Amino acid sequence: MPFKDPEKKKEYMKKYNKEHFKIYYEKNKEKINKRTLEYSKSYRGENLHIYTISGWKCRGIKLRPNEDWESVYLYWKTCERCELCDVELTDGSGELTSRNLDHDHDTEYIRDVLCWGCNIKRF
Repeated sequence: MPFKDPEKKKEYMKKYNKEHFKIYYEKNKEKINKRTLEYSKSYRGENLHIYTISGWKCRGIKLRPNEDWESVYLYWKTCERCELCDVELTDGSGELTSRNLDHDHDTEYIRDVLCWGCNIKRF
């Protein structure tokens, strides 16, 4: 499909790629989740894991006595839907549906895994 306007082509390809990935993800959800968990246990993934947790700690987020950082990270990474609006969560940053760890700003304790939109509204 030839486009004369490069912006229209860019917009079309962005929409096409998003729809294409959604179809691919639905067909291969288990395989993708398994690969994500394996990656997070690998050396490279472990470093990302450590950086994510240290970022939470730098923001002052606290664990309740019966929680540990490993299980919180695993729950956050594998959570597929926002706990408030039930939208499907994505890994991309800056998107309304990107995955966020919500915490109470008074107590600093973790509350939920939310989409970016719900996390901002709850602040």
